[in-house]
Amino acid sequence: ELIGLNAISDGESLLKTILVVLKTRKTDAFLPGYCTPAFFLTPYLSNANIPSVLVLHSDDERYRTYFDEFVAKPSKYRVHGVVAVSDYLYGWFDQVHDFDFPKTLIEYGVHVPKNQKEYDPCSKLILVYSGRLVQEQKRIFDVFESFKLATKKNSNVECNFLGDGPDKVEL
Repeated sequence: ELIGLNAISDGESLLKTILVVLKTRKTDAFLPGYCTPAFFLTPYLSNANIPSVLVLHSDDERYRTYFDEFVAKPSKYRVHGVVAVSDYLYGWFDQVHDFDFPKTLIEYGVHVPKNQKEYDPCSKLILVYSGRLVQEQKRIFDVFESFKLATKKNSNVECNFLGDGPDKVEL
């Protein structure tokens, strides 16, 4: 079930809504995601035997802050484990801490089916990038160069970018 939380503007109402949802559904683990106030539910969820888990999607400033505040710093708000979504982030985790902490790697990627449709070289190939427009984590200028190379090799290629971010103007 998808429950929208973006419309809730104050932290207290947001946390109350999350707690009501967790109370009315059997919950095995809680992943606070990109919702900073949700990390402060960790001690309450611990009392209910629901572990909180930080999923590392990036090593940008926000995720570094989550790591510093909710993993590295011993406190009642410390999460119970970390999941890294790439080999790079799994290695980064090992480099920035020197204590034993539950962690695992679950790669975040796209499943490519074995039975793919044959590409017809006469048809137009449409490529779409959808995501944050930032070089440091997403290597957006490398994506752009790859798209540019594809259009040079085949004039029947269309490239599109969907997103926003600090490198949008330069891109």
